[in-house]
Amino acid sequence: MIARDTTIVIEPDFVTLAGYDTKTGALRFRKKLLPEAARGRHTLGLRGDKVVYWAADQLVTLDPTTGAHDAPARVPPNGTCTLVTRGAACAFACECTLQIVDCKTLAPLEKASFEKTHIEEWDPDGTPSSGCYGRGTTLVGGHGQTTVVLVEDKTKPIVGRLSHPLVLLGLDAKTGAVRYRTPNPPGEPPRDDPTFSPDGKLFWLVSSAEEVTVFDTETGARRWASPPEANIDRVQKSFLAWSNNPPGLFRFAEDAAFLHDIRTGKPVWRAKVPAGAFAVPRGTHLPFYAVETNGDPPLDLLLLDPANGAVTTTVHIPAGTTVHDDPSGGFYLENKDLVAYDVAGKERARAVAPLPNLHAFSDFVTVSGGDQFAVLDRDKLAPVLTATGSLAAMPGSTLAGGVLLYRWVKKGAEVGEVMLVARRAAAP
Repeated sequence: MIARDTTIVIEPDFVTLAGYDTKTGALRFRKKLLPEAARGRHTLGLRGDKVVYWAADQLVTLDPTTGAHDAPARVPPNGTCTLVTRGAACAFACECTLQIVDCKTLAPLEKASFEKTHIEEWDPDGTPSSGCYGRGTTLVGGHGQTTVVLVEDKTKPIVGRLSHPLVLLGLDAKTGAVRYRTPNPPGEPPRDDPTFSPDGKLFWLVSSAEEVTVFDTETGARRWASPPEANIDRVQKSFLAWSNNPPGLFRFAEDAAFLHDIRTGKPVWRAKVPAGAFAVPRGTHLPFYAVETNGDPPLDLLLLDPANGAVTTTVHIPAGTTVHDDPSGGFYLENKDLVAYDVAGKERARAVAPLPNLHAFSDFVTVSGGDQFAVLDRDKLAPVLTATGSLAAMPGSTLAGGVLLYRWVKKGAEVGEVMLVARRAAAP
């Protein structure tokens, strides 16, 4: 990965990290972090201005420019667990457990460990199987002195045969002690969108009926709830997002769009959405798969003025199209053509018949398919690099100066090449 103008590489022994200057290629450091290789998955990540090396059940943080590092710490296993950060709260989320940790040190909070119901089954032929199929063990987020989780309520009997009913808990962020509990919460946190207001004082959950309920972070009290959508079985299109100007919670479901005052729930404005349209505030981040027409009829994407809900631009989305967010603002439509739009919904570039798999960065767009791979300039979608081979790992990171890091395999070679691509260079 790339951090602070340093390319960080896990070396072939899996215990040594090397750092190279991205401008000159000069070696900045080479550090052996573990006495021996840990079995399991090894990854690199960023936490603040430090690099995190997570090797199986060992974790080390280091300075990306000097290689100065701390001693390895024992953590849950990489591969079956992920390190999740939502607001001011952090946790190791595993298949069967959720362990809240201190965000600075990643030390576990003793009172804040939760488990899903573990189920063991035997088929008629006697073959056993097991797993954690229950709901729960979800980090909602945190702010100030409060961490919010959605977990199974082990004080209540199992519902059906899979899990206990859910309970929403507000925990002391330092100790993990329970400050409040809300049984049978009406929904779960949005998967991709923010869950807390910018000031952290309120958070929201969304039910399967698209009902949004807003809670007070410090007390867990319900502030307000939107009505559930009628004929929810027919609702195919919905979107929830925070809007900054004016501040409020934007909600769209099938035939209407609202901007809610986050404190009271009263609509700042309401807009009718015609059939066959999908409405979002202009400039809103569009998570992957939030808007798509794969196998569905075409849509009209309505970009709304965040101040009053008026339609400022309509972008037609043909059937079979996927919408991708542009990290630099705007979005892409991917179908037979790859079309780039700016924040206002104006087409700014088009490429004919690109390869099907797209990844967008601030400086580049990459497309791949089969054994073909190409890097396109973001401004005009003009090819910067084309190559034949196969991608052995997803794109790692990007620099403001226009450099991407990839792991590459050619002709079935088991060990790939690290490839740096300059933004306007004619060749890698």
